[in-house]
Amino acid sequence: MLKKITYTIISLIAGFVGGALCPWIFCWFEGATIESQDAVSIANTYIVFTTIIFVAATVILTVMGFVFTHQFSNSKKMQVVELFDQIKEDFKANGNRSIDLINEIMKNPDVVRHVGIKIEERIKTENTDSCSTECDDENAKNLKSSLS
Repeated sequence: MLKKITYTIISLIAGFVGGALCPWIFCWFEGATIESQDAVSIANTYIVFTTIIFVAATVILTVMGFVFTHQFSNSKKMQVVELFDQIKEDFKANGNRSIDLINEIMKNPDVVRHVGIKIEERIKTENTDSCSTECDDENAKNLKSSLS
């Protein structure tokens, strides 16, 4: 931590000293003289060049944003799959949580209706598979009334 602070302070001091000394050093060099028409063309070139740099930076940031969004989406999908597998393993190991989950799910009337329909279908399937024509539906009616 102390190295980082020292490095930061030295970098700031070096930057300040370099920024203060550069104008003094550059004043020793002879400057270029520019005619008035050349100044306009240089300014236009500078404006175009700066615009190209800003457009390139914008494109790069947009592509980086897209890549990061895609990576986060993929990692979220992987996390959901991993967490769901973890929940399934936990339900296998701990029966009380499974029962609590089922009790909470059964508080939804749509789920109760759907489960009732599925049980009726299963009873009809079992009756047609296991009973002959003289078999009455008494067992099925008893099971249905006990579930209601």
